[in-house]
Amino acid sequence: MLVISITSVIYLYGTYFLSKTRKPYNRAMNDFDNRKRQLGVDALLNSDTVKEYVNESYEMERYAAAMRAFQKKEIKFTVVTKGIDLVQTGVLTLGFGICCYLCILMVLDHIDQLTVGDYVLITTYLNQIFDPLNICGQYYT
Repeated sequence: MLVISITSVIYLYGTYFLSKTRKPYNRAMNDFDNRKRQLGVDALLNSDTVKEYVNESYEMERYAAAMRAFQKKEIKFTVVTKGIDLVQTGVLTLGFGICCYLCILMVLDHIDQLTVGDYVLITTYLNQIFDPLNICGQYYT
């Protein structure tokens, strides 16, 4: 029970703190996305003026630069998000593995008269505990 509690606390604190570090990346990506969309709408609404003054190449380059800047921010945000997912999965897997290892040792040494059926019971119990925790972590991030 101690391993489950420690795993849950590490998972929740890790999710909270890593999500706080992800917010600036999300904000920057959204700002660049807004800028990209503004340039696209501006070019479409003013297409007659752009054609009249032969500025198509200028508008295309401006939009392409905004798109490249957005893509750079999006890549950083995606890397940070996948890093959070990796840490969350690692914490849950490590906790699950430790619990299963201890249970297997107890079954093999006949401590507390545990059987293979008890091992199945414990793994099912761990899944019932960790699955909602995983869902909460996905919603929070």
